[in-house]
Amino acid sequence: MTRQNENDGWGWLLILALIGIAKTAFLRAESTEDFREHAFTICKDRQTGQLVKGSQAIGDSAVHVNIMPSCPDGCAPLGLWHSHPVGVPQASNSDIFEMKRLGLQHLCISSGGITRCQEVR
Repeated sequence: MTRQNENDGWGWLLILALIGIAKTAFLRAESTEDFREHAFTICKDRQTGQLVKGSQAIGDSAVHVNIMPSCPDGCAPLGLWHSHPVGVPQASNSDIFEMKRLGLQHLCISSGGITRCQEVR
């Protein structure tokens, strides 16, 4: 089950921060005209609560990227962001399966200048 960010309970500041860092990453990927999927781990500093980027990966195609979530010391993984360079900014069944397998609940996807974040349960 997924919930769109308009109706969830993670708080608007977290949503805005997730979307902000996801859009920045998407714009960087789009500006290079690289049509492979890009991804990074969204991490939360345990002391300050600040969101930071963790491990990053670039896929081998426009429809696939593998990432092993990891975060800087003192931070915990909160979720993942990745691009859909040739699709819609909506989680696929494989995206949701992978989030559940990794034990992460927050997923942001960017495509065509739009970023959507959701909670995966």
